[in-house]
Amino acid sequence: MRLARAVSVITFPPLVALPTFLILDASLGGSGRRLLVGVLALTFGVVWPIAMALLLILRRRPAGIETPRERLVLLGLGAVGYSLGVATLVAVGSPILITLLMFCYASNTLVLLAINLSWKASAHAMGVAGPTMALVFGFGAPGALLSLLLPFVGWSRVRLKAHTLSQVAVGAALGYVLTGAQIALGLRFF
Repeated sequence: MRLARAVSVITFPPLVALPTFLILDASLGGSGRRLLVGVLALTFGVVWPIAMALLLILRRRPAGIETPRERLVLLGLGAVGYSLGVATLVAVGSPILITLLMFCYASNTLVLLAINLSWKASAHAMGVAGPTMALVFGFGAPGALLSLLLPFVGWSRVRLKAHTLSQVAVGAALGYVLTGAQIALGLRFF
């Protein structure tokens, strides 16, 4: 059970966003704005959602995001932060792939929120699959290596009884399809 908890913690979606944004920023941010873009991406894509989760956890004893209402609040607050991130990244002229990934975080979170009104799809699985697609667009096939985390994420979420296998599969499928489609359209039109 300890290993499952550890895997679940280290694959919390904002923690997966951390290396994803850093890798994209390091490879795409060739201008003098690299530091600014990196700070903004990390602020809104990592720090904001972690801070919101910690606020919810600290308000509650025992710690955890367990009720459907808490999950919806966390997703809503996350979508707000990601949307602010999109606006700031556009304002500073961020590389398009970084801005599109932040947009995907915002829109995918809203889709997850809508699904969670009546069911439960895995944000952890979506949080690995979505960034994988961004890395594939940035680096081709080697970007797909992040997908190697998915079996571990799925196992941990099912083992912790946080999700069923179908909820993990739906989260992963949505992450791949939604992020892939949004980035493809974004690169085509922007």
